[in-house]
Amino acid sequence: MRKNDKLSTGQKIAACTFALILIAAGCMVGLRIAQKPAYEAHEQLQCDLLAVSLLETLAEITKTHPEIWVQFDPATTLMIDHRRMPGAWNVLFEARTDSGYVNVEVLAASGWNSRSPKETRFSASISLQDGTIAYMEEAAAKLAHGLPGQKIEAKKKILPLMFRDEKEPGTPMRVHVSEVQVEGDKAPYLVIFPEN
Repeated sequence: MRKNDKLSTGQKIAACTFALILIAAGCMVGLRIAQKPAYEAHEQLQCDLLAVSLLETLAEITKTHPEIWVQFDPATTLMIDHRRMPGAWNVLFEARTDSGYVNVEVLAASGWNSRSPKETRFSASISLQDGTIAYMEEAAAKLAHGLPGQKIEAKKKILPLMFRDEKEPGTPMRVHVSEVQVEGDKAPYLVIFPEN
């Protein structure tokens, strides 16, 4: 090998740095691929929890203030402003009042920054008389009764949010969004509670 073919110290450092960057990038990609199933499961459970907790919150609001539904059209769509929602989650519901009941369909979907967008649609019928809720999906009913073998405890209150009507600037319905920790899962979840 001729003397001119040898790499200078600066070139060796640059080559080593480039090789380390490639190795680190490969490790990061591998880690993301390995964690994808857990991320997707968390994302789906988050959608489910938001949908069920909103239905439970609406049942509680109906139980304490059944007259609140008189203020809306028989068919109403309300939503939480995703710009104020932690994680930019999309949460909305369609409600139809009909002979002593409010039939509600909730949609909870991943925010714009999700790596693997998920969504959940759950429906329930809420009695205007006492706020009793009847779920249309078995999965929602099971989740509403708690996660088997897992303890949920509220970690901190994040933000009181107001439901927004698509036509009006605001409604008298308000909720709290809190962060909860589920035993056995490091990442926290968002859950909706009544204002009080």
